[in-house]
Amino acid sequence: MEKKLQKSVVPIYAFGGAWLVYALLFPMYKGVHYLAALALSIAVYFIAGKLCPPKEVWVEKALFGKTGNERVDSLLEEANASIKNLRTLRSRITDQEVLSKLYSIEDVTMEILGHLIENPGEVSSVRRFINYYLPTTEKLVSAYCDLADQKVGSENITVTMGKISQMLDTILAAFHKQYDSLFESTALDIGAEITVMQQILTSEGLLKPEAGELKSDADNVADFNSAAELTGLTLSPELEKENV
Repeated sequence: MEKKLQKSVVPIYAFGGAWLVYALLFPMYKGVHYLAALALSIAVYFIAGKLCPPKEVWVEKALFGKTGNERVDSLLEEANASIKNLRTLRSRITDQEVLSKLYSIEDVTMEILGHLIENPGEVSSVRRFINYYLPTTEKLVSAYCDLADQKVGSENITVTMGKISQMLDTILAAFHKQYDSLFESTALDIGAEITVMQQILTSEGLLKPEAGELKSDADNVADFNSAAELTGLTLSPELEKENV
């Protein structure tokens, strides 16, 4: 979801209404009359615009189109289908906490897909995410909706819905970790650059060793990621052991 400004139609109707009222009350057989009507309508339009300013509304993000890369497009097609189904299921949910989780899950999913489009060479890094994580999330949300639709509640229904809601937290954390892992190579490259820079500065006497001991690439990578550490949650430990 993303916020967009939605303009009010009131100023447009006010413009037309002002012109009509002027035409009914005053003669319209000279050019000056048309100019006066136009001036009045424009003034009413701007006044109505001030009284009815654009409103911020939430709209669905556009799904990704084809890129021309067959492997990427195949995954995008699957992911788009999953997102559509999740949006349909989301429309059946009234619990605001669960809705908030689903919105967050979609947001990070869109970020992952956007990264894939910009980095098509990382298809293997997101294939399991699209082939397993998203469909599994669909099944859980579908089950939640079916339980919520039951006219007669029961303890089992309440408990199961609570468990699914908790699982959405785990899914969200796993999705964030998936997204974070896509930047591992970037972090390594930056860590290596930092190490080289430190070595050059030290060799030229611009950085005193005692003022700051040189860090290894691993330490630099750790520093790079420290602000965004995520829990090691996974949806399927067995799948984590598979090679993509």
